Amino acid sequence: MGFSTTDITSAIYYSFLMNVATAPTATTRVASLIGTTRTDVSGLGTYTSNLQIDASGKILLAPDNNGITLATAITTSSVVGTTVFVVVKYDPSTYKTDVWVNPAAADLGTASAPTPTKADIVGGATTGTNGFTFKTGLGVVNAEIDELRIGSSWAQVTPAASTSIIGAISDDAVSVSFKGNSLEISGMDGSKLVSLYSADGKLVKSVSTEGNQVNAAGLQTGIYIVKLSSAKGAKSYKAVKK
Repeated sequence: MGFSTTDITSAIYYSFLMNVATAPTATTRVASLIGTTRTDVSGLGTYTSNLQIDASGKILLAPDNNGITLATAITTSSVVGTTVFVVVKYDPSTYKTDVWVNPAAADLGTASAPTPTKADIVGGATTGTNGFTFKTGLGVVNAEIDELRIGSSWAQVTPAASTSIIGAISDDAVSVSFKGNSLEISGMDGSKLVSLYSADGKLVKSVSTEGNQVNAAGLQTGIYIVKLSSAKGAKSYKAVKK
């Protein structure tokens, strides 16, 4: 998808939730920014800040798709079967990419970005960006991706972690519980944002729905904090998946 008729030459961020069901047979691209101008390669449609998954299920970042820079490992172990929240920043003025995987809940929505999981990954000189794409490479990634955000700042692409009440949601009226691979919400009809955080405060799933069930098949067993947000306010609940 394209952004505008003019190249974006300032820093740009993208983020999304990702759950990889099975690793590809070979390292393959998952998501990329589209660079429209380069100083080292002629033509349009080149890619930068390429997020990849390798055959062992680890996340990689290849800043250049033209063989100039090899991919850098972002995670040291497989993320297959686990929902991760990924944030990527590319700065055309320095040709550097920063990557965050599962940033702390306290850092979400803040004015400035925290320390990246991997910082200053330098690639080819892509002087501007003008699009984003989900694109596979040599292999095929079987993955669920949700809540894509693209913006010019950290705060624009990370959901605020605040759980302060902004309206009236009655504790007596609402209950949240897991039933198998489904999160059941009772006593709260209408449109709402359901955000699930792990016990250590990491966002693992976020979905907007008007229903009362959320698919939790990709979540591991354990304790979760479930934040419900609607026009009536926001409230957090604890739920255990067995």
